[in-house]
Amino acid sequence: MEATRGALSSVIIQSSSQVVGENNADFTVTVRTSNPVPQNGRLAVDFPFWNPEAQGTIFRLYSYLQTPTSVQCVPRSTNILKSSFTCTFDTVNQILTLSNCFTTFVPAGTEISFIIKNVRNPVSTQPVTDIQVFTIDDTTKRGVIDWAQGTLSVS
Repeated sequence: MEATRGALSSVIIQSSSQVVGENNADFTVTVRTSNPVPQNGRLAVDFPFWNPEAQGTIFRLYSYLQTPTSVQCVPRSTNILKSSFTCTFDTVNQILTLSNCFTTFVPAGTEISFIIKNVRNPVSTQPVTDIQVFTIDDTTKRGVIDWAQGTLSVS
């Protein structure tokens, strides 16, 4: 028997600015879990091409992070997220991962929210769809607990 991943009951991704191409915006990511997440679990956000018609890395999130090698994330859900945790960005796979982030076991139905700091907004008003958000056990992406897609729009 093989376990199947669940679905996050909600995913909301918002920018602090609605200006297209704005520098130094902050993205707030808020999810609600459907299944419990262990204390040593992780969160991951997989970013697609900003512009689906573009076929180059310049349109991936990498080019929108002000400092991709030292990305900064801060908690909003201080009851469940540590005040300081590890936030890394894999520039090859375009995946942002939060690890060592939970203060305790995360019950099903818990809202988790964090901010990705100093990001450039998309360069178009076209919604960025297919932003995938995962809760993960303490192994690899194959250990996905819950998953859902989110959308980011700016005007």
